[in-house]
Amino acid sequence: MIEWQNAYNDLKRRYLVQSRERLQQIESLIAQMNDQSEPLVIIKQIRHHFHWLAGSGGIYGMPELTSLGKEAEQYCENCVESAGVASASIGQKLQKFVESARNAFAEGEQLVPGKSKVSRDEDTESRDILVVDHDPNRRAKFHDLFKEHAARIEFALNYSEAAALMASKTFDGLIVSIPLDGGSGYELVEKFRSLAESDAQAALIVGQQAGFLDKVQAIHCGADGFFEEPFVLEDLAERMRFLLEVPKAPDYRVLYVEDDPYQSEFVRVVLSAAGYDIEICSNEKTFDAALTSHQPDLVMLDIMLPDVSGYELAKYLRQNEAYATLPIIFVTTESKIDAKIRAAKAGGDEYLIKPVPPSLLLSTVAAKLERARFLKSLLHRDGLTKLLTHSAFMSMAKMVLARKVRQPEKSIGLIIIDIDSFKSINDKYGHPVGDRVIVSLANLLRRRMRKSDLVGRYGGEEFVIIVEDLRESEVIALAERLLTDFAEIEHPAQDEKFHSSFSAGVAMLDSANMELGDWVNAADGALLHAKQTGRNRVVKGPIAAPAKQ
Repeated sequence: MIEWQNAYNDLKRRYLVQSRERLQQIESLIAQMNDQSEPLVIIKQIRHHFHWLAGSGGIYGMPELTSLGKEAEQYCENCVESAGVASASIGQKLQKFVESARNAFAEGEQLVPGKSKVSRDEDTESRDILVVDHDPNRRAKFHDLFKEHAARIEFALNYSEAAALMASKTFDGLIVSIPLDGGSGYELVEKFRSLAESDAQAALIVGQQAGFLDKVQAIHCGADGFFEEPFVLEDLAERMRFLLEVPKAPDYRVLYVEDDPYQSEFVRVVLSAAGYDIEICSNEKTFDAALTSHQPDLVMLDIMLPDVSGYELAKYLRQNEAYATLPIIFVTTESKIDAKIRAAKAGGDEYLIKPVPPSLLLSTVAAKLERARFLKSLLHRDGLTKLLTHSAFMSMAKMVLARKVRQPEKSIGLIIIDIDSFKSINDKYGHPVGDRVIVSLANLLRRRMRKSDLVGRYGGEEFVIIVEDLRESEVIALAERLLTDFAEIEHPAQDEKFHSSFSAGVAMLDSANMELGDWVNAADGALLHAKQTGRNRVVKGPIAAPAKQ
């Protein structure tokens, strides 16, 4: 993760300089109190300034400012509730708060550190998995399964062999079968966690006749899951693949609704330095437009906003089914239990009290995004292939079409694939074998396509792919390469192995003359032509209608 400390220190320097202006504004309001016919209006404005102080002081390492701001804010609130006439004593009390704040700011200026050394975590695409299992048949199956997922796998027979391997290199994943010869499998997972270089590394335990306490112990030692025998090896391999395929932070978009520029800038610095794409909405009236344009994966809300409360914005989101799984985090100075209850009723997923330590902010955002990603995978991923479902793919295709309208120069291609003679495969070898052929093609597409490409299961044995920034000739060459690679795969069936093939139709998007349905029909027509002219081929569309005789 990118080091954010330098940016944070620079932000703190600016905050301390600009804070003097804020204190001068408070003093100016205090001076106006006795000259106003409605002094309580002035006190409300002063309360707003102290509310800012309560929320911003602690985030810059000055917790005494947070306490001071909360105390002054409560004092102003009491004055407003009592509806008393502003007096010299009230002004004197508020002035004391200002002087205390000025002293705290002066001390804070002495504590700003210099530049710190920037460090980056090394990122790698390799996936090395250690399997600790004494069953030779299962080890062979593991090898074949993870080969499909483009992972390198090493084996150990007992605790000592596994410990020696972990000491010599870093593994992304660990699978331990218990009971384990020469030591405890739970202790091996703990050792794996102690040597781990990041939280992205995954560990799974498999065992026989596991009781509740065994599963609890597996969680306690740091395992991400416990598979009780008998289990389906493909399910375990798929779970490991999911755990290791965590999207990078830049894939996530965060929308933060906050009218305090200091607080919003702090959050921007911390999250953007960690790689998140963050958008600040400083005016709640533009919230709906920000939702549409930014398409956030997570929303953060302040509660005390000028015209609309954070509770109301959360309720607005929850009324829309499109945002049913969207994580909502409240970030506020309100620490009363009533406020937390209202936040939960409004649909909030987390409640953070300002000042929020950067580490807590980062861990909370990461946890909520990961949970949302898992839920989306259940909702939008096909159960057999783990690719996008038909509806999820078409929904994302609409967004691609909208981008093409805004960026007409982009080259975007659609590929529709259909496995040849698939009914014959099911009739001859059975549906389980047919399913494995479908999964083999899905795994091939997952390995060969870029993360930015959209890949989905269109239905049955049909698949769809959208690729951007490739010319038509390049899209056709890609489809032909996939066709060749798939034809080389051996599919086991009982005592024999067989090969399969597919046909494909390709259509480039012409946004000036095509709607989504036209685009799909063009590729589908090309696929039909490929089927009718011999199968096992790629045809580009749209296909011209035959001339009338």
